[in-house]
Amino acid sequence: MIFLDLGSNLEREQSLRKTLAALERTFQLKRRSTVYESPPYPVGSLQPSFFNLAVEIETELPPAQLRGRLRELEAELGRRRSADKFAPRTIDLDLTLYHDRVERHSDWELPHPQVASQPFVLMPLVELEPELVHPTLKVSLRELLERVAHGPEHIWRSGFRL
Repeated sequence: MIFLDLGSNLEREQSLRKTLAALERTFQLKRRSTVYESPPYPVGSLQPSFFNLAVEIETELPPAQLRGRLRELEAELGRRRSADKFAPRTIDLDLTLYHDRVERHSDWELPHPQVASQPFVLMPLVELEPELVHPTLKVSLRELLERVAHGPEHIWRSGFRL
């Protein structure tokens, strides 16, 4: 199973619709979660809230090539990267899980570190595959979400359906 996290806080609905269409043209899109709304990260940032969802895709591309293709799609969809990695964005496409692969590179890793620590990544994944076991932590995604989803800074509500 290959999972991506999609996040947007600029032109959220339009950006996510365009991104899903691009993903469907590029890969086999198997499933997608509900859209969730969350406060900006880091908490307290003065920017719009985010819409996030998880999608499962099928592709023959190995992880490094897939990640490169996702960066190309981001650029095609209007993402402009800046020195501020928390800047508002039209779209953020993160490769979160690639089967049970574990890889570390200078600027990315599998599984994505936010899978273990951020409810805005975990909640959509848990909707799709709650009992999936994290490849390094050896606990289910549901258990990880239970560990991190506490505290007033994590206010969640379902967003619109695409």
